[in-house]
Amino acid sequence: MKTIIKIGVAAFGIAVLVFVILFVSSLSWEYASQTNAFGSLASALIAFGVAFYGIFQYDRHVKEKKTELLCSYNKRYATDVNIEKVVRWIIANLDENGKLRENDPCEKKDIPSIYEKELFMRFFEEMYLQTSQGKINKEDTIRLFSYYALMFDKHDRFHSDITDYDSDDWHYYHKFICMMKCEKYKS
Repeated sequence: MKTIIKIGVAAFGIAVLVFVILFVSSLSWEYASQTNAFGSLASALIAFGVAFYGIFQYDRHVKEKKTELLCSYNKRYATDVNIEKVVRWIIANLDENGKLRENDPCEKKDIPSIYEKELFMRFFEEMYLQTSQGKINKEDTIRLFSYYALMFDKHDRFHSDITDYDSDDWHYYHKFICMMKCEKYKS
């Protein structure tokens, strides 16, 4: 796929160069015949067509790569044992209305360790970095990943044993949560 991008960029560059050469040369040919002017115009149109095709292919390739990356994160989110344990714990602690239950109904072995919770948070830090760099679509990220991250942040029970939860160590995690909250309330 990198070859397609290189071809598209090269085609765009060549098209612009050809257009400039043909445009400048047609201005200096005062006595050129109608056929030469038509040929110059046709060549310029072909060059623009190739350039737009290259841009279209590049745009399609970028969207395809963003989708692939988002799918790989979604697969990781669904299959990672540490993330799954935290999500199951969150689900067990919320009632059918999304409110926190009075007492934690889970057995001690089902409660995630601090390490598992931190891995859960690191996943969202990665999501924030990918989203802020434009590698993943922000709206898709919000639709797929926001609920459990927001629930984890909302209720102290889920993160109270992480001593540095509010520190700068989790800067990107908190930026992700802030991004989720801002976007959720916009729509």
